[in-house]
Amino acid sequence: MTWLPFIDGLMQLQFFVEIAGLTLVLSGLSLILSRAGMPVNKFWKAVGLFISIFLYLKYRVYPPMPFSVLATYVVVTLAAILLWVSSSEEDWQDFRRPIIATLDAETQTTKIIRAGLMVFLPLLAWYLTWDSMLFKINEPIELRTVYPAIPRNALVQGKTFDVESSHNPFRVDDSGHYLTATGKKYVNAIPFGESLPPYLVAVREGGDIYFHECVLCHGANLSGGGLYASAFNPYPISFTSLFQVLRPWHSDFFVRTAKGGMWLPPEAFPWLSTMPPMEEHLSMDDIWKVTLFVYWHTGIDPYWEN
Repeated sequence: MTWLPFIDGLMQLQFFVEIAGLTLVLSGLSLILSRAGMPVNKFWKAVGLFISIFLYLKYRVYPPMPFSVLATYVVVTLAAILLWVSSSEEDWQDFRRPIIATLDAETQTTKIIRAGLMVFLPLLAWYLTWDSMLFKINEPIELRTVYPAIPRNALVQGKTFDVESSHNPFRVDDSGHYLTATGKKYVNAIPFGESLPPYLVAVREGGDIYFHECVLCHGANLSGGGLYASAFNPYPISFTSLFQVLRPWHSDFFVRTAKGGMWLPPEAFPWLSTMPPMEEHLSMDDIWKVTLFVYWHTGIDPYWEN
């Protein structure tokens, strides 16, 4: 739904406000029907709420959610609805009443419904299995750039960050001066031991942060094959393949890590990145150190700024 975009910087708040508003509208409709002498059974309330939230997540949220994220929200929604309908014995009995009536099939109507379900559910399982095995080539929703150009300015932790003129403050030589091409000498150095130069101290600290915060998605060898990687489609970015070709500047990598996938510019959509905004979890210094570690670990020589 592109005609009603989310407000930049307030997406999470707007998302929850709209979900709450949707729930209130459905509650009000149920109240109106009850006062009109047509009370709605708890089961159908739950079904209506679940379908409404699913349609909201599927068609309201733009850019479209990756399937793995949508599935997570759907499961959480289903769990919350089940907790709601079982919050009291009276509600639970009201919820299960039409289900039990259909299974017992003591009336002509419930017999027809049960017979229909006995035919429909196996056919649905067959269709979903068959559809999942088809090889599909679908056109993208719109053209997409995997690693788009980063905007010149970004707001990171409340401070305006100039991408073009910013440098990694931990990319320094033994004397603490900023490194240019001479930074290559540290690529094969070992960041352990005593009396390390400031560069390798920052590399080691960045590695500690990476293996606490990033390894489950991006993997121990930085190839994008972490423990959780298979839950996402596509996989998290590999710093040993695509990254090798692109060779972005430290400041590009810093901003993309800090702001996450949803911040990417329009040419990166439809959104297929589940990268969270790490500025909510790490300090700016920590993100710079992780950046330094990734370049050191992969042995990449970026296009060094002079």
